[in-house]
Amino acid sequence: MPELRDQTAVENIKSAFLGEHRYIRNSEEIRLMIRDVKIYPEGLGTFWLASHQGLTVPDTLTGICDLGGKTCNLVLIDESGEPIEDASSSFKVGGTYHLASLIAADPRLVNANKGDAPKLETVMNALQSGSRYYGTTGASFAEYYEDYLEQWFSGILSEVETRWQRYFDRLGRVILTGGSANLIKDLIADNDYFAIPSNPQFCNVMGLLYPPQTEPEQSQLKLVETA
Repeated sequence: MPELRDQTAVENIKSAFLGEHRYIRNSEEIRLMIRDVKIYPEGLGTFWLASHQGLTVPDTLTGICDLGGKTCNLVLIDESGEPIEDASSSFKVGGTYHLASLIAADPRLVNANKGDAPKLETVMNALQSGSRYYGTTGASFAEYYEDYLEQWFSGILSEVETRWQRYFDRLGRVILTGGSANLIKDLIADNDYFAIPSNPQFCNVMGLLYPPQTEPEQSQLKLVETA
């Protein structure tokens, strides 16, 4: 959750999950009892997973750069494993939507699309699949894709430098995560300052399996009965 200081939102989330839930699976009714709900700041799950995978640098700050569809979310974790509240932010330059906008505006793709403005969702689908082709038209943007990718990543780095400038002397590594992280894996392959965990699109959730040892290890989800 991005903002834990909003206690109303925290309580609303808890009340939505606590208690008994029923659903149908394979034609059978399942009763699930949720007895406790823990809410963690956004990015903490990614930090736990990165730590588990040996990607963090001990006794330094860890930056979490979550690259999504339309936004990029920044979270900075201190040496004790706690988020630094005033270092969290969100901006639109880092989303895949922005990269798709750059590619779609290129005259070469417009001309290949018979002069029609390319649809952003079609370009985004090509980015996700790795095809570099605009739908089924046969038009390819592979020739200039790398140029726009580097431009897009440079914009992300500029935002990171601006927003975390006063923490750079303590920053050990930046963890790139989210659905768009793998797009830049080749750009950072030789740069030890950055790292991408496995399955970056699921890091925030998968990391909840690896909390610090001070957290209880048992699951708070209890399957109470099947019918």
